[in-house]
Amino acid sequence: MAAADIDLKSEMPTLALLEGAWEGKYVMVDPDEEEIKRADSRVTTEFPEDGEYPYRQVNEYEWDDGTSERYEFPGSYEDGRLDFDTERMTGHAWEAEHAERTTLVRWTRSDLPNSDFFEMTQVNERATERARIWHWFKDDELEARMIIQEYPVEE
Repeated sequence: MAAADIDLKSEMPTLALLEGAWEGKYVMVDPDEEEIKRADSRVTTEFPEDGEYPYRQVNEYEWDDGTSERYEFPGSYEDGRLDFDTERMTGHAWEAEHAERTTLVRWTRSDLPNSDFFEMTQVNERATERARIWHWFKDDELEARMIIQEYPVEE
């Protein structure tokens, strides 16, 4: 559905709490909880009123090895879920039915064959802090976890 055809904030109220820019830390650990790498991050979530997509997310990272990355993820909405299909990743997000202020995401990445990613995001009641964790499975075995803590920032 195009942005003008859906009130995504009403359809996914937990996702609406995540609107704006959030900054924090990403810490990747292996299955034995040994740190692999970390990054400072900025994730910006928007709900455009016009255009093709009712959702847009921009992820920016400054990794501890000095590299930086920036990715855009536009999302379409249908039947209670947000769908992503970009050059980098394909997946979908939905709100957990019996867990307040929780969203779930499942995706695959084109550059990591035989890998699946599963993410859970919780935001506190005041929307002043959020915690995310994602699990990366490669060839059906846990490869790594990403532990993320973020806070909203003024633009």
